[in-house]
Amino acid sequence: MFDVYVVDLEHPRDQLGRARMRLAADSLSELELAVRVGRTACLDLLEGSGALDVARAHVVSPPAYPNTNQLIKLATRLGAPFDDMTKFWIQNQMDGSLTEHNPTVSELAELHRELNSATAGVSEALARLSAIAHGKSSSLPALKLALEFFAGLRDSDWLHPPMPFEVRDGLGITWRHSILRRTDSVTREAGRYSVVISGERVLFLRTRKISTTTESFEGELGVDTSRLVIEYFHSGQFPAERDATLPATGAAA
Repeated sequence: MFDVYVVDLEHPRDQLGRARMRLAADSLSELELAVRVGRTACLDLLEGSGALDVARAHVVSPPAYPNTNQLIKLATRLGAPFDDMTKFWIQNQMDGSLTEHNPTVSELAELHRELNSATAGVSEALARLSAIAHGKSSSLPALKLALEFFAGLRDSDWLHPPMPFEVRDGLGITWRHSILRRTDSVTREAGRYSVVISGERVLFLRTRKISTTTESFEGELGVDTSRLVIEYFHSGQFPAERDATLPATGAAA
């Protein structure tokens, strides 16, 4: 088990000039997780202290092409009292050893891009879903499925998030996979994908990048549909392709 400490913003130094620490997280099971928590805490300190705001005021960073490395570089070189915010400590509960970590600019910049891009994806997807819920074609079963689907996404999925859209008596969710990736020993092809829920009908659609033809698979809305949609998102395979034996109802759910 590992505990993570960062500098205490309220009392960053003691009378002898030594950094004062506060507990950021405790009893983490893996060292890798503790390192990520520590780096995230450093970014939180830079944000909360205003260091990133100072950097944003002086770094040219268009929204479409954020200059994250330069932003972090400036924020971490402002000197006191900001210099202690770019370090953290991990204590091993087994032997009590305390190790100081000093993440690099590139490590913090990469994490900053990941966290901010993912947060923006969550915000946009939920805003669209809220608008659909207030629309004339809103459907409670479809909305519940969408909520279950979005709740089941991994952190990395939000970097290029699927987006909901409104259809008659329901909603759809669409996304793109721009790269090939191995998932469950199956190659997921790049292309455009979507799922449409309208009434009791569920339609899976797929247009592979190397094809101009749109393939489809249709089924009925059921209790297992959200799981199948998540599997479809990660694998790019229709339910019938992942499992040749469908439920007796013939549903895609």
